[in-house]
Amino acid sequence: MFSKLFNSFKKKPDYDPLRVTIHDLAPKFIIEYDLRDWEVIETYQYDWGDNEYSKEHKISDGKDIRFLSVEEDDTLELVLSEKVSDPVTKNMLIGYYKQHDTLPSSIELEGKTFVLVESSPGYFGEGIKPKNWIEFMNYDYVCQSDKNTLLSIEQFDNAEFELSIGHYLKEYEIANITPA
Repeated sequence: MFSKLFNSFKKKPDYDPLRVTIHDLAPKFIIEYDLRDWEVIETYQYDWGDNEYSKEHKISDGKDIRFLSVEEDDTLELVLSEKVSDPVTKNMLIGYYKQHDTLPSSIELEGKTFVLVESSPGYFGEGIKPKNWIEFMNYDYVCQSDKNTLLSIEQFDNAEFELSIGHYLKEYEIANITPA
């Protein structure tokens, strides 16, 4: 009798434990990428309006931190990126934005030229089911010399910019997804 009562309180996972996919990722999951094990540390949600959503997972292998973006828009789009701390570029963006109320159509960064391909307003929330959403603007740039290399700039308020450089992944590059 007590075992039935105890088992009724166990939380059932939000995914099929026999078929865990990239869409099921949540904090404490482990994935394998590039022959290294990465743990999902945090999960973020993006609401782009018109019933379009995407997720981003902060992952770590114990040494490095990366961000894995997962978006389903007709096809699965995976982007692995890392934050860029470049005060010179951030100051340039702030100055440009103050003069033009937008970001430039191209940016030089790390010896590469990135060209703006899309800008989108949206809402950002922390966690699997965010309680608080923050309005922001996202700018996506692609490298002129390597179309697989991306620059993403998230703008919060008028003068707060977060930059990240990344590249597209194929779904098969993420292996051995292990739930917490």
